[in-house]
Amino acid sequence: MEDIAKKYFHGNINDKERAIFELGIALGFVYHQFMAMPFKTKDIEVIKKAIEASILAQPYRVSAKIQIVDKNQEINPYSYNEINKRNIKAEIKVKYGNYVVTGKLEYIEEINYPLMYISNIEEINHL
Repeated sequence: MEDIAKKYFHGNINDKERAIFELGIALGFVYHQFMAMPFKTKDIEVIKKAIEASILAQPYRVSAKIQIVDKNQEINPYSYNEINKRNIKAEIKVKYGNYVVTGKLEYIEEINYPLMYISNIEEINHL
């Protein structure tokens, strides 16, 4: 896929750096777009699929996997849960040029923080 926006990026940015940049945008999108979204337990699969589809609609995203943990018991019509920093996990892969970069979003209890991090960088050699 030709990158029609490449001319706007600094000339010294290589494909690996651009892949990492795109991954950061994707992980930030998941966290900041969907926090506090209300849901019922019966709708978790639909919500996960919708979030995954919205990630994959953006350029250079090649896979997205969302997990939502629901610990709320719905005991009446007013009961529901919300996506928050502790109950959502994401794994996203971005391919730019010859690089596939994988990143994750998950709450890390040890640091009390929803960490977004690079979990793998792979260079794809074309023969």
